[in-house]
Amino acid sequence: RLIRADGQNFLGYYNTGYIHLTEFLEFEIAEAYFDSVLQMKPEYVDALYNKGLCAEEMGETDRAVSIYRSVMEQDPQNDAAARGLSRLLD
Repeated sequence: RLIRADGQNFLGYYNTGYIHLTEFLEFEIAEAYFDSVLQMKPEYVDALYNKGLCAEEMGETDRAVSIYRSVMEQDPQNDAAARGLSRLLD
């Protein structure tokens, strides 16, 4: 409903992506929503992190590592991205 009411509300896209990621396990669909968020608000690292999580869940390890590193560049204290890198590189 939020997206229909305001197509520029990045949180509507983020929340929809998050639901597809966590509840429906539809990683490609979730990633598309996170891409929409990042087009509207490129600095929103939560969307970037979740995009990395989608890549990780789809078995795209190299891409996930690259995304997590991008998150860490933008937010060096991002524990979730650090854990993602640890999972994939250790």
